[in-house]
Amino acid sequence: MKNGSSPSKEHVREVLFRLLSEIGQIPPDRLTRGACMDDSLRMESVAFIEIQVALEEELDIEIDPVEILELNELNAIIEYLYERTRVG
Repeated sequence: MKNGSSPSKEHVREVLFRLLSEIGQIPPDRLTRGACMDDSLRMESVAFIEIQVALEEELDIEIDPVEILELNELNAIIEYLYERTRVG
């Protein structure tokens, strides 16, 4: 969010789920807070990089891709992204 205010956690979730669906070609019904990047979602690394770049642009943050992969669960990734929007 480029207007200086931090997005809500729900907004972060919506952005992440939309990008996972659009770029990662993941059906929306598989996108739950408990879904995991490695088990449930299994996406190609190229799609993951595209999603990372899109998240950075849309949320105006920098993301550590290793940390995202280590977090794995979407709920933990949402928390990480939300916290990144608050530190800038």
